[in-house]
Amino acid sequence: MAVEVLQELFTGHQISIITARPLLFRDVTIDWLRHNGIRYHSIAFTENKLQECIDSEISVLIDDAPHYAKEFADKNIPVILFEQPYNTSVNIDLVYRASNWLEVNRRINELEGSLR
Repeated sequence: MAVEVLQELFTGHQISIITARPLLFRDVTIDWLRHNGIRYHSIAFTENKLQECIDSEISVLIDDAPHYAKEFADKNIPVILFEQPYNTSVNIDLVYRASNWLEVNRRINELEGSLR
């Protein structure tokens, strides 16, 4: 389901993968994305995800980390937060929950009008 949704999003949106993974994992990550048919426009490995997203002019963050959800929402950047047991306490404006990629796609469609 993730691959199909990401392929659909790729055709109409700029997909930027911005990860806090160490650069050491760059090749294995890119190989995994290629092997699984996940297309993207750009990829960055950084310790400062917020600044990289600001520099890349992202419109919405898709993540599961509660600290990123708060950090991005504080900067007025909408967040689609994948539901996980460790982020259930996050309940702030601009944070929208999703439990799967179909819900992510639905949330993006809902946000699309307000992001343009």
